[in-house]
Amino acid sequence: MAMEHPDTFAALVPVAGAANPERIGALKQLPMWIFHASDDPVIVPSYTLDPTLACLDKAGIKYRLTRYPEKQIFWQSAHFCWEVVYKDKELMEWLFSQRLGGLKKIRRKIGINSGDKKEGHAISDEINEMAAQAIEAAEFKAL
Repeated sequence: MAMEHPDTFAALVPVAGAANPERIGALKQLPMWIFHASDDPVIVPSYTLDPTLACLDKAGIKYRLTRYPEKQIFWQSAHFCWEVVYKDKELMEWLFSQRLGGLKKIRRKIGINSGDKKEGHAISDEINEMAAQAIEAAEFKAL
């Protein structure tokens, strides 16, 4: 999803994941902290993580990596490393410190002109743009 909509996210935290090498360039501006267990039996690192890291390196994309050692104790198997990841205080502080660069330009305006008064209050450009963005997001979800 982030490769298709990179402007939507302030950061990425892939856990036991992989990326499409043909589209990896879309992630260039996104801060990333990658987590994977070395002995994940479901998303095997040699087939997923290692090639993804090679593609990121080749594209010059910076990332942070936490690769859990073999035999790390997780709930059922090494594939369940997310149970540790999402309890990591340092990760949460890092993640919530990330910010998007700013609001995207809105392609559609709602039917109230900026400066018009609605029940005695002027409608600002910022409010108009936020409303248009909410409408656009709702339309995207309806697809």
